[in-house]
Amino acid sequence: MLNIAAGRNTEPWRGDWDHKLEYRADLGRYWTTHLKTEFTAATSNRANDYEVETLPSGSSSPVYLYTNVERRVTVLGPGLTWQFGENAFVHPYVTGGVQLWIVQQHRFRSPDTYRFGPSAPAVPPIDEHTTAVLGRPFVAGGFKSYISRKAFVRSEARAAFSSTGMRQLSITAGIGVDF
Repeated sequence: MLNIAAGRNTEPWRGDWDHKLEYRADLGRYWTTHLKTEFTAATSNRANDYEVETLPSGSSSPVYLYTNVERRVTVLGPGLTWQFGENAFVHPYVTGGVQLWIVQQHRFRSPDTYRFGPSAPAVPPIDEHTTAVLGRPFVAGGFKSYISRKAFVRSEARAAFSSTGMRQLSITAGIGVDF
């Protein structure tokens, strides 16, 4: 399933939303005609961004330092789905579960020296690789429409949350096969 996702960005000088392409596969098993467990595995393209900080320069004009930041998010998670309707062309459904976010980040800044009058502050280099693992509950809802006996098109809106509120909103469309 190929998804376009939008996630909240925490840097206040950037916009509220950061659009990314997300690649996702869902695998599920129906236990009844309405109840299904499923597992999601997803990843995004690497997103390049930057962090800004002020360098004390001794001058009246501030000097800004830019640190390149490259992030990639991988999402794994189980969910429980309830599908409404039976033997219909379109089945609405709701899903809830927990997503495990694996956030890989690389921060890089090359060393440099800035000259302002008699002072020459040195800019320290940065080359950091970090990985954070976060748990996020999610809810989703959408429609599953059959185009043949086993093939279907699925549209979905999914929201993941943290203690500070919604952290991701995905609106997706994909194709699938029942087997």
